[in-house]
This record gives sequence, structure tokens and C-alpha cells, in this order.
Amino acid sequence: QMEPTMLQDNQYPEPILNIEDIWFKIGAEKENRELIPILAIFGSIDFWHPDSESLCLSIGQELAKLLPSLIVVTGANAVVHDKIAHSFNDEVTSSHPNQTANIYHLAPWGYQCDFNHGQKLCVGRDMAERRALLARCATVAISIEGGPGTVDEMTKAVEANVPLIPLGRSGGASSGMFNAPSCHGCRPEFICQEDWDLC
Repeated sequence: QMEPTMLQDNQYPEPILNIEDIWFKIGAEKENRELIPILAIFGSIDFWHPDSESLCLSIGQELAKLLPSLIVVTGANAVVHDKIAHSFNDEVTSSHPNQTANIYHLAPWGYQCDFNHGQKLCVGRDMAERRALLARCATVAISIEGGPGTVDEMTKAVEANVPLIPLGRSGGASSGMFNAPSCHGCRPEFICQEDWDLC
């Protein structure tokens, strides 16, 4: 179970409440955002599709090979977040020993991320606010599986004109369940049709 751990009252850090402060914390000021993409990961707390774990591990590994300086942001509470980010971290640190992977887990006020990689940031006063900030701080987003919370993130990303890559073959929200936004015909310009069809 990947639910975040609740903190004691005296351990609550002040949450980040706006996009600009998130960008500052993750080293993505305007000049950097034009050079280094920010990838938001959306997805399920637990795996449901038999191929999802291997898919997440492959995604993290391949992203690290192609873009080791990529900034990865997660919601700090899902197995999808953990597996992609962990795989990305392992590949970056093994291929570039002097480089630290740019991974940030955005947990809302009152929650503690238990992942053992990346940096943890307190973002939002609750899960709903954290989902909105996660979706809007990215320059591109990917979703694997997912439930209603993932739908909320997907919807907010689309509303903010963040290119969204839903891996529909993984099922769940990414395949259109739970009234997820339809991304059919919304292929980002940087993805060829052949690759888009694989999603």
C-alpha cells in the first residue's frame, strides 16, 4: 500500500501553494523550463494490469537514457509514481555517477512521502490542491492506469494545456474510465502517429 504516512501536528511544514514557488524549488525557472522538460506522473496507487509494473520500469529507464536532466514530479503516493521515478533514478545514477536525478515528490500538507529516492516537497493544503498544482506545474504529463484522483489530475493538465500522454492500454483512467478526458485525437506534436498508436 502506497498511501502517504500522516505526520504529527508539530511536524507539518508550510505547504507550497503556487506554481512559481514549485518551479523555484525544482530549479525550473523560466529560462530552464525552455530547456529542461518537467514530466508529471499520474497513476494508480496499486497495479491492476499485469504489464504495468514492467511498463513503468521501462519508461523510467528509457527516459533516463534519453533525457537524464529531465525533471520528474510525482504525487508522492502511488506505485506508478514510485516505480517510474525509482527506475529513472537508478538509470541516471548508474550511467552518470556524478549526476543526481531531478526527482521531486509533491506531498500535501500533513502527509509524508515514504519513497527512498528523490526530494520531497510539501505542496498544497490537501490532496485536491496538490493534484491541481502537480498537473499545472508540468510541461508534459503521462498517466498509467489510475482512478478518480488520476482523472482529476488528467483533467487539470488538459485544462492547463499541458500535453498529456495517457497509456490507454494500461486500463483505468488512462483508458477513459471514470469519465476521464478523452485524449483521442489530441496527439502532442512531438509524438509521431505510430508511437501514439502504441499508447
